[in-house]
Amino acid sequence: MSNMYGADFETYIVSEATKHGFAEPKRSRWIEYMLRDTSCADLTQALLQDSRVHRGNGRRVLDVGCGYGNILLGLRPHFEHLSGIEIVEERAAWAKERVPRGDIVCGSATSLPWPNDYFDLVISTDVFEHISFAEQNVASAELFRVLKADGLGVITVPNRFQFMDEHNLLPLGTWLPDPLKRRYVRAFSKEANYVKCWERSGRGWNRLFKNAGFETTTLPVGRHRYLRTADRFHVHLMKS
Repeated sequence: MSNMYGADFETYIVSEATKHGFAEPKRSRWIEYMLRDTSCADLTQALLQDSRVHRGNGRRVLDVGCGYGNILLGLRPHFEHLSGIEIVEERAAWAKERVPRGDIVCGSATSLPWPNDYFDLVISTDVFEHISFAEQNVASAELFRVLKADGLGVITVPNRFQFMDEHNLLPLGTWLPDPLKRRYVRAFSKEANYVKCWERSGRGWNRLFKNAGFETTTLPVGRHRYLRTADRFHVHLMKS
């Protein structure tokens, strides 16, 4: 499949890794993640098995930060209305190419261009840690606004106290305040790209979404063998 950028999708992803200067092993991991994101596949399968997810004619799903459309591709056979929003223009264009009947827009999680109480299912994976704490407050309120009262939200986010900083590939990197984290990455990481993130603890993520009005259930994912801290959380949001 090719689009306005004149390349098939796999060639495009490889060129993006080169353009961003990713060093190994991050380069290979990023390419594999973008092309064959098993976490997206696992999440999609879990959603389809969840009794709270209502599927079929007239049902609407929104992926906030939809990237290249991986999750929407998996949900395509099960929902009549597919919507996605992605802040990076090229990714939004690829998502539209790969999910042609989807309502894909380029925009921010802090300003969703859909009516109140519109979606049966809202998903957001690996997005909230990339926006500031103030923006997280706005984005969580926007999720609450567009989700139906009997709908479900599923958010995946990293733990502030994960063992390995998944973006900068250094142990305990997320535990540090940003100025120290930046120095730590520059001193010890092979990566040329420092990634600034706004992670929270499990309690912090819960508090964020409860303050927006949701009832929450937080499921830890990938506990470390010795520290017993989770790598990530799946936060389920219910709107009463």
